[in-house]
Amino acid sequence: MARAGEREVPAVAAPAALRRFVNFAKLPDPALDVARRVLDEDEAFRARVAASVTEEAVGRPGWVFLTRPDGWQAELDGFRKQAAVHEVATREDRSEREAQRRLAGAEAALARTETAALAATTEAERMRRELEEQRANAGAMGSEVDRLRAELAQVVEERRDTVRRLKEAEGTAQARSGELRTLRHE
Repeated sequence: MARAGEREVPAVAAPAALRRFVNFAKLPDPALDVARRVLDEDEAFRARVAASVTEEAVGRPGWVFLTRPDGWQAELDGFRKQAAVHEVATREDRSEREAQRRLAGAEAALARTETAALAATTEAERMRRELEEQRANAGAMGSEVDRLRAELAQVVEERRDTVRRLKEAEGTAQARSGELRTLRHE
């Protein structure tokens, strides 16, 4: 409205506090506070704004603020309370959704952890059975090694006996061979 008034012929000057914002393409946040203060303090400007809008366009709270009917402050306080209640409810809903999202994330993490723990337990059990199997095999192999050692000791002893008898037989054969030569030469 302040900008439109500046462009009218004849120009209607914008309130002094709003002049610095008239040429802004996008109004900064502080401009809203300034506009609210100007509307509250400048009755003529407030009347111009009210004449240029409808209740449907600005909503009931905006219309009450602009037109200021009897009991307007109490009605506006009621709107503020409703807005505060709505804001609290919205914040609580948002907090609830955030808590639900975090809970779902925690539950998913728990499920992944439980799955990993189950897999680790299954793998540990498989490895325990494999170790028991290896120990049983090692025990059987130990018995087999003991048996083979005993058999090897017996074979070594038999070989020694055989070699000793062979040496004795060689000695006997040489002695007889020598006797035979002696007898032939005679």
